[in-house]
Amino acid sequence: MRITRTQNALWLIIAVAGVLAFAAFGAYALAAATPDKPADTPAAKTADKPPEAPPEKPPEKPPVVTPPGKTEGEPAPPEEGPKLTYKPDGKSLTAVDAEGKTKWSKTFDSEIVNIVAGQGALFIITKKDVTCLTPLTGQQRWIARITDVTKIEPLEDTAIITAATQIAVFNMDSGKELWHFRPNETIKGYTILDDKYMIITTDKRVAAYDYYGGDQIANVAIPQKDNFTESYAFGPIIVLRFEQEMRLWNAAQKKELPQIKSSALDQIAQTDLPKAVGDLEDKVTATKEDDRIAGLVLALFARDKAGGLVMSAALQSKEEAVNKSAKNILSAMAEYSHAKGNSIAAATTGILESFAALDTSGLIEKSYFTAYYTKYAYELPDPYQTLNSLVSLLRLGDKQTRESAIRNLESLTNRSFKFDPAGTLRERDKAIERWQKWLNDNQTRFAWDIENRKIKITK
Repeated sequence: MRITRTQNALWLIIAVAGVLAFAAFGAYALAAATPDKPADTPAAKTADKPPEAPPEKPPEKPPVVTPPGKTEGEPAPPEEGPKLTYKPDGKSLTAVDAEGKTKWSKTFDSEIVNIVAGQGALFIITKKDVTCLTPLTGQQRWIARITDVTKIEPLEDTAIITAATQIAVFNMDSGKELWHFRPNETIKGYTILDDKYMIITTDKRVAAYDYYGGDQIANVAIPQKDNFTESYAFGPIIVLRFEQEMRLWNAAQKKELPQIKSSALDQIAQTDLPKAVGDLEDKVTATKEDDRIAGLVLALFARDKAGGLVMSAALQSKEEAVNKSAKNILSAMAEYSHAKGNSIAAATTGILESFAALDTSGLIEKSYFTAYYTKYAYELPDPYQTLNSLVSLLRLGDKQTRESAIRNLESLTNRSFKFDPAGTLRERDKAIERWQKWLNDNQTRFAWDIENRKIKITK
């Protein structure tokens, strides 16, 4: 019976955890987990890094390649098993073990240029093609007929092969080419956003693709006297930022959205806060969804005269009108995210995550969830049942569970009734009786204090 009660208690903990998400103003409206993000850039940003330039001619003898071990910063070994060292010599490759014994050898049709060790795969780059081998046996898995290779990136299910004028994505197991981009221009680099989209840069253009499907989302020639700088993904919204403008696409609906000129951001930075946040409110609450999404992106990138977030400055402002406009923006975001399942809901979630990463004070996120639960308070659980469930957890024999329960009770009510999770059974029972009496006396008077993330007693 003791085991059964503990299991039941654990299920109760899981149920209560959903309630406690409100106290943290966290998980309910944003189902997606927030990845680690740098403090000084929007969350989805990933800088494009050009591959190393190919050598003018292949070296006569490539360096000996040993699959990476446990050295920090290196990838995991290709396979479990003995560590092998690969020794290329012209068209031949020999794999030897730690004792110098030959495990296997293989001859290729042309001279070996480079070797790349991946997770469970070994890529042999020659002058004519790329061969994927099984590292421990040397068994050939597949061949890709691609030349002038400058980089191979093995991923879990796919391998990205970059050449001088093309990028191709292959299925790691079968070697089937999934899709390619051949602009007949010099490839400068690529980045993958949110494990969904690949942004490819050349010396003349920027292209965006659905990484797994290969569908083209955007293909933009870089304007004269302009430069591509960064790329972002907010849900299905792709943002390509140039020095003179930001171009936006809705990948889900396969269309381009209104552009954002850099001059618009400059104008906001030079404008007084009341007008700046008022203009942002108009754009975020526009009639058309496409304009709303563009307005949300603009709000994320908008900075004030001091270089800080306009939204953060507006929420901290003592001017009532400025503060109200900022809260109206967050209220609109709460409405958009609540719709769920459409483009603007996903975009709002991504943009809020970026806001939360940039605003170290936490004010934007807190104000958003205040707006959300003020608008959708009916989605919150009954406050009395919430507290009663937590008090029930105080009775459990597990000290860690008791500590968690009393911590959340104190946070929600500002009361403790002298409950000590490390106290004796008699001491704990006396405190639980005080908790239970207080609950019963006020059973019909509990209500959520949304703004302060508390449960209060009404008169």
